Amino acid sequence: MSLYNYIVFLPSVVRVGDGLFMKRRGLPKGGSFGHFYAPVSLSLNGRGCALSDLANYTVEDVAYINHVRKPELNFMGEDLYRVEIILKEGVIIGGPEIKTYRTIGYAESVEFYSPIYDTPEKIVDEKPDIRTTLYWNPYLQIGPDGTAQIEFYSNDLENQQYDIAIEGITPDGKTCKYQIINK
Repeated sequence: MSLYNYIVFLPSVVRVGDGLFMKRRGLPKGGSFGHFYAPVSLSLNGRGCALSDLANYTVEDVAYINHVRKPELNFMGEDLYRVEIILKEGVIIGGPEIKTYRTIGYAESVEFYSPIYDTPEKIVDEKPDIRTTLYWNPYLQIGPDGTAQIEFYSNDLENQQYDIAIEGITPDGKTCKYQIINK
């Protein structure tokens, strides 16, 4: 659930336009809306924010929410309520210009497609091979002598330029990278 929807449905909270109001304590002073409800100011990690800013977060992003009734009056002489929202550590705080989207899902692991031209029919196939990535293998193992042999089929493009990049991790955890452009 978005934090916006959660705050709007808090007990005693009413949304009117872009503003939030909370039911006053005690007996009302009269019969109008302002006598029954007081405005609510929002604070996100100690900074004032608008109700629309809360749409960027979910309830799971929140460490705690605190309702505070301030003893002072606002500029109109009304009681003022404050809702303080503290986000969990690591949640990035964005302004209204930053939208955060979270997706729920997964990607199944698939093997990289590398064609094998092992029959005469596959060799003379009319469909051109225009792959840009010719070989990719995240599980390539280097032998005890420090070498590995890889084989792959080229594509059908003319005047090819190969960008060969080898990246890996050594047994002691160091990262390494080798890159060459072959014309």
